[in-house]
Amino acid sequence: MFENYLSLQDEIEELTEYDGFLRACLRLRDDMLFYDRDVLLAIFSGNLESLVVSALFWAALKGNQEAEDLSRWILERIEDLPKLLWEEDAPFDVQALLERFLDTSGQALRRRFPVIAAVFKAYLNGDYNLEVDPDAYLVSARAVKQQELDLNVLGTLGALALRGKFFRRGWLMVIPPPSQEGLQTIISLVEGVASLPGAGFPLREAAAERNRVSAAPLGLIHLDEFRRRKGYLGNGSGVWRGPDEVDRLLATVFSSDNLDDQEAESLLRQRQELVPLLLNVLAAPEFLDEDAPGAGTAPVNAAHLLTKAKSGEAVDGFINLLQHADPFSPAYQAAMEGLEAVAAQAGMRIAAHLEGEGDMNVAVPLASVLGKTSRNDQVFRALTGLFSRVAWEEDREAVAAALADYGDPRAIPILEEALRRRNIYGKGTIREAISRLREKGAKRHSNELKRPTSRKNGYTGEK
Repeated sequence: MFENYLSLQDEIEELTEYDGFLRACLRLRDDMLFYDRDVLLAIFSGNLESLVVSALFWAALKGNQEAEDLSRWILERIEDLPKLLWEEDAPFDVQALLERFLDTSGQALRRRFPVIAAVFKAYLNGDYNLEVDPDAYLVSARAVKQQELDLNVLGTLGALALRGKFFRRGWLMVIPPPSQEGLQTIISLVEGVASLPGAGFPLREAAAERNRVSAAPLGLIHLDEFRRRKGYLGNGSGVWRGPDEVDRLLATVFSSDNLDDQEAESLLRQRQELVPLLLNVLAAPEFLDEDAPGAGTAPVNAAHLLTKAKSGEAVDGFINLLQHADPFSPAYQAAMEGLEAVAAQAGMRIAAHLEGEGDMNVAVPLASVLGKTSRNDQVFRALTGLFSRVAWEEDREAVAAALADYGDPRAIPILEEALRRRNIYGKGTIREAISRLREKGAKRHSNELKRPTSRKNGYTGEK
């Protein structure tokens, strides 16, 4: 029965040549009540992808070498589609159809196939751990990869899905479009395999699955059969876990202009699962676009919820908002509020960002946040280092004010040195900062003198 994948390979070869492509499109057109070119091409591409998945599945059960050879062959076919499908003497309407396919559905197939191949490779090689929760794996992968999920991550996720593991629907909302397409490809792949006769779902280990299906009869799978199947048009029920309170809250983040206190309380109850998803919203600048899901309000809502939770791990996300949001926008204001809320517990992390930050539109606001934190050598170095780097008068005044708020008298000599420069601007602000630092130093010294003497630790009340 495993020779069946060779028959599927023949069908793939036929559909990726000019004559086969044209015949398949004409048959699809004849079955359409109303002709729509883009719908026709989407159906053709889906059917071709179904054949690819089925062939790879049966080749994988035959053996690793067969699967690798077939995967390499399919990749070459898909990469060569422009050359394989093009016919110079084709009628103009057929040429237009081919060009449209290569620019849309065919291009999408070229992006999706590497994901499909990576899934079967991970499944065959056992590059996954069934003890790992897919949601937790996505959280860790996103923390490392930041934006797009690479093929290794998607391959492992797909292998887990083939083994019957589920992950949360909300990931399709919080992951940027390139990685969303990877997850959608996994959904299609699992649904396609689940619909195969004799395959069963969820799958077992590849070696055990070979033995299980080796005696199961299987008829040849043709294009007509795939057209009649639900297959790739399903709702992903074989991959997603059922919606719960976390998914409801996440939908609210993308659909509400203002979140009330009830949502914030729900967040605190679901903190462990929801916070990583919200961090992904802050990490993706695409969600600031008015055309993005949530019409640009999702990062604002996510930032408000994370601020309510006082989530120290949100520092990077808040700073990312500062880097990409308009300084006068609600998103920028929400990011500043979030940083101020977590500064006490994450001051050193903010300081680490500040030391390497070259954008003054981000560095100066970070300095104002650090000015309200407790004393720490790293924070002091970050603030004084920024003061020496700033070039504009307003920025220098803002950093001087932050140093005054911070209250470390070690900054006085640095500020006094700045006053001695002839070309320095904002001298009034710097003098005011020095005055404030001296007042704070004198008050602190007075408080120390008033402390009772402790014979136990040898403290005498003197500095």
